[in-house]
Amino acid sequence: MSLYKDSLCKTYLRKASLYRTRLAAVIFAMSLMAAGCGGTASPDDSGGAVTGASGTMGSAKESEENGESMETGEAKENREADHESEPVYGDELKDGVYPVAVESSSNMFRITECELTVKDGSMSAVMTMGGTGYLKLYMGTGEEAQKASDQDFVPYVETKDGVHTFTVPVAALDQEIDCSAFSKNKEKWYDRVLVFRSQSLPLDAFADSKMTTVESLKLEDGSYTVEVKLEGGSGRAAVE
Repeated sequence: MSLYKDSLCKTYLRKASLYRTRLAAVIFAMSLMAAGCGGTASPDDSGGAVTGASGTMGSAKESEENGESMETGEAKENREADHESEPVYGDELKDGVYPVAVESSSNMFRITECELTVKDGSMSAVMTMGGTGYLKLYMGTGEEAQKASDQDFVPYVETKDGVHTFTVPVAALDQEIDCSAFSKNKEKWYDRVLVFRSQSLPLDAFADSKMTTVESLKLEDGSYTVEVKLEGGSGRAAVE
């Protein structure tokens, strides 16, 4: 029964997190429409996304020049919750290619699309960027990047449409991954943190041995009572 409880709890939490992300996106879009008379949004040449009124652009660029991370409140909340969640590794997924949601610690490092490849227990991701302001990545901190050799860097690949992509290794999902980006304009490294979200994957992406199902529990027909414990988030959600 404990396996069944854990499976139900994890599934509930994944769906709740996904619904919260979608709700935040709707609220964000409404705020953009409300502020539409104040200016238009456009990505700057450093690969970041500038949104809202025209005054936001100045503060975003200034923060990038100072090496600061323009982190959204939702991304920060989700990353703090990651300290209590369990990472998902490649051997827990079936081989295949899946669209995956990825969060960045900075608005200046905007990822518009991401594709996860799972092969023999290893994972890699192709990230499509919202700008062309970064020349290369290093999977580690900027300080570590300065001491690394060229073969340790991940160069961009330009598509026929002029879009930049980076293919990076993924150690685990639902886990913070250090990633530093080299700015074309500033010629310096900027620290970023990426989190690839397992709840954005389809359920059939998970290995059968890692998913607890009714069939695997071999339960007889009947009604059962299970305990559910919610963790993370605002703490206002409840199951009665």
